[in-house]
Amino acid sequence: MKLEIYPERAKIFDMEMVRLDESEISSRNKELILKFHNYMFSKECSKLRVVKLSSQLRRISLALGKNIESGKAEKLIRKELERE
Repeated sequence: MKLEIYPERAKIFDMEMVRLDESEISSRNKELILKFHNYMFSKECSKLRVVKLSSQLRRISLALGKNIESGKAEKLIRKELERE
């Protein structure tokens, strides 16, 4: 478990979860984004990193107006992890 240097930033994750819940994206996209959260946490990514990528996925799916295909989402995730 990582030490949180800025504990007040934990609220940012909670705010992103509320935004995701209230978002107008499909329930399928919400489900995929939540699975993405679990995957990123399993790779020991910080909450801030997960929030950043989650908000980007949420915005992309809202802009596209259609479901994210899990195969394409997995490719995006792999590319992101390769950058780290």
